[in-house]
Amino acid sequence: MASGSESVGIDDNWHTDYPPRRKVEGTLSASYDGLTISCSTDINQYNTATGYSAYSDIIHLQIDGVDVDSTTVPMVPGGSRSLSGSRTVDPGIHTITVVMECGDSASCPYTPGYTKIVGSITFDVPSPEVPPTNITWGAVYNQSGVQNGNEKPDREFYVNWGGESAGTHTISQYNLDIYKSTDLNTIVATVANVGKNVRYNFETYLPKCKPGETYVFFLNILIDNSYWLGRTELGRILLYKDGIVYYKNGSGTKIECTSAYNKNISGGTKNKSRYILVKDMSGTKRVIDMYTTHYE
Repeated sequence: MASGSESVGIDDNWHTDYPPRRKVEGTLSASYDGLTISCSTDINQYNTATGYSAYSDIIHLQIDGVDVDSTTVPMVPGGSRSLSGSRTVDPGIHTITVVMECGDSASCPYTPGYTKIVGSITFDVPSPEVPPTNITWGAVYNQSGVQNGNEKPDREFYVNWGGESAGTHTISQYNLDIYKSTDLNTIVATVANVGKNVRYNFETYLPKCKPGETYVFFLNILIDNSYWLGRTELGRILLYKDGIVYYKNGSGTKIECTSAYNKNISGGTKNKSRYILVKDMSGTKRVIDMYTTHYE
């Protein structure tokens, strides 16, 4: 909650155009705490001529031109008064003033209402601080729009979320941090400035992701370019591929073949295979995903 305080001296010869000429001395103090302004003043008021001790003036203590306290004071040395008051205000510029008003209703040509500001303090009262809040819901979808749906490494995902609030601060950035489900302490990829419902490709951010791995998606929000609210889990996606190729090693153990290559028939250049075709027992050709580059 914002606050502030200030004090100024008052030393003014006022009402100088017509006797009795007035002299005012004292202090004005003011403070604000949140949206409440409090103020006080101690005033000595007296005339600078003789023969006018019967007269008195009015002291106004004001916030934005409205009295929070007022009193009369005689124009004699030692004619002192103390005023105080407070008001609840809106955020913005506010002025606290001490205003002298002529109380010489009998003979003063300026009466009624001759006034002069003899002291002032101005505050720019800010809005009360409202902390930011994190998201209240979020989700991750595969390319087909299934929440937490399984997906292939060469396809896309997107996220959505809501419920967050900046309060009186600023949301500077949204980051999507991706972890393996086997290690939720290590970020393996980050989508900086992630957007809602924007499509992202797994291979772009996770070029070595492998079928069989589960990835966990967390959203983190940067506030005022200064601090993060803390990660919130949106969901998980398991990567898969169509089909598996096995081979047997020398001991007869069946092992998955994760990479495949082919040679160009004209130049003999070795190429990395994305798919291979196999025939099943009925002779039907079937496509099997290899993702060779992911395993190199």
